[in-house]
Amino acid sequence: MLELREVTVAFGALRAVDGVSLDIPVGAIAALIGPNGAGKTTLFNAVAGAQPIGAGAIRFKGRDIAGLPPHRIFAKGLARTFQIPRPFAELSVIENLMTVPLGQAGERFWRNWLTPGAVRAEERRLRDKAEAVLDFVTLRPLALAPARTLSGGQSKLLELARVLMADPAFVLLDEPAAGVNPALLETIVDKIRTLNARGIGFLVIEHNIDLVTRLCHPIVVMAQGRVVTMGDAAAVRADPRVIEAYLGDQP
Repeated sequence: MLELREVTVAFGALRAVDGVSLDIPVGAIAALIGPNGAGKTTLFNAVAGAQPIGAGAIRFKGRDIAGLPPHRIFAKGLARTFQIPRPFAELSVIENLMTVPLGQAGERFWRNWLTPGAVRAEERRLRDKAEAVLDFVTLRPLALAPARTLSGGQSKLLELARVLMADPAFVLLDEPAAGVNPALLETIVDKIRTLNARGIGFLVIEHNIDLVTRLCHPIVVMAQGRVVTMGDAAAVRADPRVIEAYLGDQP
């Protein structure tokens, strides 16, 4: 589903991502873990098109996407969420979802004058889809609430809901557990598993190791811009290179 070959991102002399190669198979819920400063978010930005790469190749579903702008990568079915959710704060929850689909007829002002019926019909379809997505992520009762009123966990669910409006094939999920209470976290985990069973793949940045070991395979470990190891939870826990990456020279 996602292939990286010798991907490098440099900021001056600093190689934030240094020759990273990895394969994420179809149908996986993979994890990307590592200490702060390992290069995880920079790698996400590169895959999503927000950060140009200096060298290497990125392929999604067998096609080269390196150098494409984010909206074109998004249109190909690769979406991402953010560690800090970025909703339109003053729009309602359901309006946040309805802004997602690309190329809506109403975005062309003249269509509102010449074909208002088609614009209204499309908006009804989008509202119906948004309501179904909100039902799935348990946010339907908050559909008309301003997005700024949501809790941290509810905002993470809104991030996931916005992504689902695009019918993605693969999602880059950035720290879904950060700032989320345990009950809502279990809801998020359950929804990820359900979506994965429907064929959506995930690559998850996460510091909650318990969540990673319960949910993810394979687990990719980064340190100092490089992949240290990749494997299942047991192999990663036992790898001395992982212990070194997290603990350094501590006894």
